[in-house]
Amino acid sequence: MVFARARSLTDRMSGFGPDDGGSIPPGLVMKMEQKSDFKKTFTAVAIMIGTVIGAGFLGIPSVIVKSGFAIGMFYILFVGLMVLFLFLMLGEVSLRTKGEHQLTGYASIYLGSKGKIFMFYALLFEVYSAVLAYLFGVSESLSFLFFGEVKYVLFFGIGLWVFMFFIISHGVREMKKFLDYGSIVFLGLIVIVSLINLPRVDFDNFKPIYFNNFFVPFGVVLFSYLGFTAMPEVERHLKGSERLVKRSLILGLVIAMIVYTVFSFVIVGVYGNDVSEISTFSLGKFVVLLGIVTMGTSYVALSVALKDMFGLDYGESWKKSWLYVTLLPLVLFIFLNFIGFDSFIKILSIGGVISGGSIGILILLMFARARKKGNRKPEYELKIPSIILWIIGLIFVSGVVYELLNILKLV
Repeated sequence: MVFARARSLTDRMSGFGPDDGGSIPPGLVMKMEQKSDFKKTFTAVAIMIGTVIGAGFLGIPSVIVKSGFAIGMFYILFVGLMVLFLFLMLGEVSLRTKGEHQLTGYASIYLGSKGKIFMFYALLFEVYSAVLAYLFGVSESLSFLFFGEVKYVLFFGIGLWVFMFFIISHGVREMKKFLDYGSIVFLGLIVIVSLINLPRVDFDNFKPIYFNNFFVPFGVVLFSYLGFTAMPEVERHLKGSERLVKRSLILGLVIAMIVYTVFSFVIVGVYGNDVSEISTFSLGKFVVLLGIVTMGTSYVALSVALKDMFGLDYGESWKKSWLYVTLLPLVLFIFLNFIGFDSFIKILSIGGVISGGSIGILILLMFARARKKGNRKPEYELKIPSIILWIIGLIFVSGVVYELLNILKLV
């Protein structure tokens, strides 16, 4: 069948086919298939990277400094592997299910209406957390850029909201490619800046370990790996080449782990305890400006996606969708400023633990159900002992409980 498809493609391109008495050498067919697989995998991995690696990773170095480099590296690798397992489980769920579905659709199929509702609110919490974090992040960055301090966050935040209000109101679909490419360019520049600073690394900055802050990096690191909404898009892109799903998911997460490791190694190694909460502050005003652009474009992209979810998936009117997406973040931003809960890192941590933990638990449940109720044979099957699933689930439950108790000042 593959040979026939490859031959048909060549026939259409060159006009040379079986009626002409010709044939395609098997070696050429194999090369064509390999080239096609490479292109599809490359695009699928790009989708993964573009969704997973957001501006949230700018907060990783500051939480690593609080716990110590060794503990921080443990979280980057451990949480990365844990999220990779979840992506592979979600990939198997999608491959066991006929048709195209979003995460809420899979939850509805395998966990019922209540599962769908839980998934919807977990995703909603993730998006709102990210939007709020980026609103604070850009406001702090602007305040730092113009005044060298972050005292004017509320002023810049309201001004930024007004600017974003008009952009989101008029839609930015034509900016989608710019948003995607902008994130990739920023990531590339961050890697270049990190490599330039590599010779300045002081290994003494890696020595301190603070076990009393052992749990501090968990939420921010987990938030930086969140991107489960990429799975349906990866599946659509690889339709007809589902055998490439597993490879694409692994490559995407491994690249994210490498980027976070190298970036944190350089920033912590160079600046030590002087690392800023938003690490671009430590790299100079030009990089701060790049961070502003990246967080701003992420803010717009998430807001538009959220507006579409309310309008297209849940039938809300354009006006209501627009108000949910624009007005609620402003109210929350002002409220959090007044109660002193105005930290980029705090919001990333809460968003990571609560939304990431909740989605992770739902994926584990869907994975278990899909193995029994799936209506399609998957291209791969994970051989994961039940004890591993229980451990991952326990970690997520413990993280959610701990973060809630922490918010309530009970721990």
